[in-house]
Amino acid sequence: MKFAIIYRDGSLSVGIVDAAAGRVRPVNGVTDMVDLITRYADIKTSMASGAPELALSDVKITAPIVVPRRNIFCVGKNYGEPAREFSNSGFEAGAKIRGSGDR
Repeated sequence: MKFAIIYRDGSLSVGIVDAAAGRVRPVNGVTDMVDLITRYADIKTSMASGAPELALSDVKITAPIVVPRRNIFCVGKNYGEPAREFSNSGFEAGAKIRGSGDR
């Protein structure tokens, strides 16, 4: 199942996307993606029914989490120097602090 935040008629809602069919079905009773994530176990069976499907061309797909609960920090570790710098910063959970002989 693919979820998205959709914008239509001046408001945002969570939708279940069927990209192959070019359709999206709004999920009733869910305020945003954080609400969906928090309550998913309790509401997953009731999501099968709900609002009628819409054409993807009739909605705008927006950011999945418009306002995060707290700041999100991302670090690009696909380059050697930033990865080494970050691993020595003390912020990486799995980082090992290297001794002077390690390189």
